[in-house]
Amino acid sequence: MSSNLAVINFTIGGTLTVSGKITLGETVLSSSLMDIQGLTTTSLNVTGTSKFDNFLPTSTQTPVSNAEFTTKFYVDTADNIQKTYIDDAESSLNTRITSVDSSRKTYIDEADLSLNTRITSVDSLRKTYIDEQDTILNTRITNTDAAQKIYIDSYYKPNDVIQMKVYNKGDLTLTYAQGTTYTSLFTEIFSSKSNDSTIQVTFDCQWGISGPGYTDDSWKSSIFINNVIVATKIIVLKNDNRHSCIALFPISGAIKNYEKGNIFISIKAAAIQSVQDQTLTLNSYNVSYVEIQN
Repeated sequence: MSSNLAVINFTIGGTLTVSGKITLGETVLSSSLMDIQGLTTTSLNVTGTSKFDNFLPTSTQTPVSNAEFTTKFYVDTADNIQKTYIDDAESSLNTRITSVDSSRKTYIDEADLSLNTRITSVDSLRKTYIDEQDTILNTRITNTDAAQKIYIDSYYKPNDVIQMKVYNKGDLTLTYAQGTTYTSLFTEIFSSKSNDSTIQVTFDCQWGISGPGYTDDSWKSSIFINNVIVATKIIVLKNDNRHSCIALFPISGAIKNYEKGNIFISIKAAAIQSVQDQTLTLNSYNVSYVEIQN
């Protein structure tokens, strides 16, 4: 075959082997295996598996459009640039985070220390204030108690009257007792001023018991101080009363007192025996409390 061949239309049905350089001005169409060395064309359509000396084609060109192939070198270069950017950005971000974390930690630690100092200082000041006020109050209480004791001891000798209260109350026609269970006729609270005294109570009133007068009845009246009986009077009606009292009232009683404070006083009465369930009725009364220095 000639070393220079010009072909207008050339169709290959079998195998074409070319060892030289071929320049084609048109599209190369091949339905069979074709081995061409040094092929230059503006449009190449290939079906099946295409190899160029068993390697991918190489190029030193930089792609300028989305439809162009690129090279491994170009991809690696772009990848390294992107990696460098990401690494730098990550380093910068880590630095900022570390710096911010450190600043915030320092701020929080300092604020916490300041708060602890303020709390400790305030607690200490308040504790000191409370302790001082407590000491002052204890001193005042102690001094007041001592002064009161000195006052009482100095001005009240044994058997001196520390205080006396007398009450004249109005009508008690609605107050009555019936049956063998104690009925409270009068109650009052009396405040003692000494922690070493005697409290004396006297109660008197107008009173009467219903009934025909020939029944065998007996009654009792009592003084309760702090719920303890300190005096009791008993009367026996119709019988020889040489072993009983003539009247239920007046009644008086006393107790030893060893502390200052409220003393609860109550006058109560009850039937011991009442054949026809008679009624004890009270009218106007008076009561007196006397506190005497022991």
